[in-house]
Amino acid sequence: MKVKETLLRYCEKLDGSLLEKGNGRYVIISSRGAIEREIKELQDTVQQLSADAEHSVSVGVGYGVTVHSAEINAQRALQLSKDKAEHGIVIIREDGTIVQSAGEAEELSFSYRSDDGRLSEKLKEVKLSAKNYYRVTALVKRMNWSDFTIKDLAAHLYWDERNARRFMVSLCEVDLAECVGEEASSARGRPSKRYRLK
Repeated sequence: MKVKETLLRYCEKLDGSLLEKGNGRYVIISSRGAIEREIKELQDTVQQLSADAEHSVSVGVGYGVTVHSAEINAQRALQLSKDKAEHGIVIIREDGTIVQSAGEAEELSFSYRSDDGRLSEKLKEVKLSAKNYYRVTALVKRMNWSDFTIKDLAAHLYWDERNARRFMVSLCEVDLAECVGEEASSARGRPSKRYRLK
């Protein structure tokens, strides 16, 4: 009951509608402008719900040309939010852009679609997804990195280092990235390789 009350208060701020789907799932229908205007309020509402329920809360927001396409994007966004709690509020826009940690300092915006045939072929050759490639390029751009280590990449994307290393080695194989040097660590062990996207 308390969860529903909290959501109804948020819906009033959005001039939206609340639908109960069962099993702790709710759908809020509103306009894109209202949601973007109240994104901070949504973050506060999610924190309050999480504290009240003593359970993590996943939020997916979908925009679309039609209500149906918005709902499909919202379901995809919710799944991404459930998969990784670190993603925070996930938004999928009508053009296929994914926004992770919406409204936060760590917000990351990237596409899961590729219109570049050559890029798609190279990624397919090494079995990498366009979504992860664009996610890495968006991070590098946001952080303004000229080059980076596997540790840098893994820490910011919440990947384990082995997956980040495999990803970068695969990009190097198809000439989408290059190893540009090494960085000696203060601890024992091998120096860390530094990579650059091409």
